[in-house]
Parts: sequence; structure tokens; C-alpha cells
Amino acid sequence: EKAQTGGSLDDFTSLIYEVVGRSLDIYLEALEPKEAGQMEQNLLKIGELARKTGETIHTLRYWTKEGLLPVQGHTPSGYQLYHPSMIERVGEIRRLQMEKRLTITEIRDAL
Repeated sequence: EKAQTGGSLDDFTSLIYEVVGRSLDIYLEALEPKEAGQMEQNLLKIGELARKTGETIHTLRYWTKEGLLPVQGHTPSGYQLYHPSMIERVGEIRRLQMEKRLTITEIRDAL
């Protein structure tokens, strides 16, 4: 109040620093939500997805490149991250290949 009602320049400067500091804290908190770390923990790296499905990493990368498996994100070191629901999708892709004899293009259209 003192800074707004004709107080000294120091009072005004300290008020500005306080307001900017609060705004910056809010902004930085919004950039790194606390739930993001928890979400990343639920996602699977490509190697984990390969182990859980019995497919090779090479196959999963190929299917990802062909648009059959969406990537949810990447780790800071660049590993692809997949949602756990992709375990079922990998099984479905393999089933469509083996039982229905569909091509990658046909599978992409079917999914």
C-alpha cells in the first residue's frame, strides 16, 4: 500500500519483485505439473513393451514407424514411451497378421 500511495521507490521496487516472483513461481509450476512424473512412471519403454508382448524391439519400432503404435512421449534420454494399453494392441496386430493374414496397410486401416 505504501508503494502505491506515494511511498519510496524502494517500496515500489520491492512490491514489483514480490509480484513478479509469485507470477514466475505459478508459471514454472504450470510447466512441470506434479502428475507428469507419475504419468511417465506408468508408461512403458520400448524394451519393456517388447518383454511384455514377446515381440522384438525392431518389430515394435517398425510398427511405430508405420503408424500402428502411437508413442505417448519420450524420456529425457530419447527412449520412446508407450501407454500400457499398447500391450493389447500389439497382440491385436499380431493376431490380425497371423489369423487374418492382413498387411500392415490393412491393419492400419482396421485399427
